[in-house]
Amino acid sequence: MNLRPCRYDGTAAEAPHLRSLFSFCDLSPFCPEEEYGFPTPRPPMKLVQTSFGLQLLQESQSRDFAPDFTPWATRKVAGLMGFDGALFKSRSPSCAIQDCKVRQNSFGGEVVGFHPGLFQQSFSKKFPQLIRSDEEVLKQTDSAFAFYLGLFIQARWRESSSSWADFYSHHYFLLRLYPQQALTELALLKEPKALQAAFSAILQAGPEPSAWPQALALAYARLKRKDPSPPSPQRPSARWLVSELKKLAQRPLPKPLEIFATPFPWELMP
Repeated sequence: MNLRPCRYDGTAAEAPHLRSLFSFCDLSPFCPEEEYGFPTPRPPMKLVQTSFGLQLLQESQSRDFAPDFTPWATRKVAGLMGFDGALFKSRSPSCAIQDCKVRQNSFGGEVVGFHPGLFQQSFSKKFPQLIRSDEEVLKQTDSAFAFYLGLFIQARWRESSSSWADFYSHHYFLLRLYPQQALTELALLKEPKALQAAFSAILQAGPEPSAWPQALALAYARLKRKDPSPPSPQRPSARWLVSELKKLAQRPLPKPLEIFATPFPWELMP
């Protein structure tokens, strides 16, 4: 996404709404098709459903690359580590999260369904709870908010040496945006990997809109001046919540609310 030209036609995937992300994250560009050995540019590829199963076909070639590409992807994913989230290319036969078109019987056949890209499929098996999205989904405000907030909290948790109880206390007002029952149950998990997996799954599922007005009201209740919290709309949206959190972050905040004054990338919201 605007990082380097590695698409089949030799261009870079344009996603100008993601450029601000570069200032907040350490990005590691990765193109599965190039890493596998396909040149750039290259003939386009498509997923094709045949009587032999799901095939990865390249235009003008009859060879099915899936039997080689899929185990290669599994081996490649096994060596990946040390990241907080993943951003994929939509509709790609290698990277799509779930929206790659599947053709019937031939490269030019009719569309009969949708499927994850083959690399993404291996990635999801290895990292089922990891926060992920694609450039098209992040054009939607609510989805972008869920992804960036989850990524931000995940990074804070990775960098923290605190216990879960201390981390929850320090990030209380941001975590109030998520389902509380699931977060409370994390305290019962003693094994670090189990705690990490469960917490990542909560962040991947995203914040709970119905909890946002109460979370904001709790935040305003902690202000020394006891300012009334803003009225909430009938159906809270991420655009409304981000607008109110940005206003809150501009105020002198007591310690429990300092989290809103940290460099959370509010400006990334579309």
